Amino acid sequence: KGASSSVYGAGAIGGVLSLSTAKGEGEPTHSATAEYGSYNSWLGNLSSQGAVGDFSYNLGVTGEDTQNDSDSPISGNDFTKFSYYSRFDFALDDHSSIGMTLRGGDSSYETPEYGSLSTNTPQKNRYDYLFGTLFYENQVSDAWSTRVTLGMSKEDFDSKLGKFGDFYSNTDRYS
Repeated sequence: KGASSSVYGAGAIGGVLSLSTAKGEGEPTHSATAEYGSYNSWLGNLSSQGAVGDFSYNLGVTGEDTQNDSDSPISGNDFTKFSYYSRFDFALDDHSSIGMTLRGGDSSYETPEYGSLSTNTPQKNRYDYLFGTLFYENQVSDAWSTRVTLGMSKEDFDSKLGKFGDFYSNTDRYS
């Protein structure tokens, strides 16, 4: 099972991937980007981060859409995604802070290769997720810090109309 399973549980058999949202720092800054391309593709992003007194934040939102063409006899290869992230920290004193993070998104995409030839309809998939944490951090010394985290996750995957006729699956996961 490896050493990671003693820290992250039996599910860490193949390893652990840690994703974290950076703590906001410095003067508040804001950013906006927009892109447009072929197949009516577009991408937009808004973000802001910084610190004001004992409070710091980092947040952003992204939207994306494309309507790709496909060589499949079934039309439809669209992709749409909306996602967001946020982190908020509050310094209790020079060595400790409390905070929260929230990440989520909703995406939908079509898969013509697994669609129905009889109705010329692609397989339609949807995935949405939400991950959140509450935490307490304490810098005990230059070489030692502690962190206590309480987390939650929710994932939902839906798929409709597979290659073998009408098919519907729905997978929900919570932890």
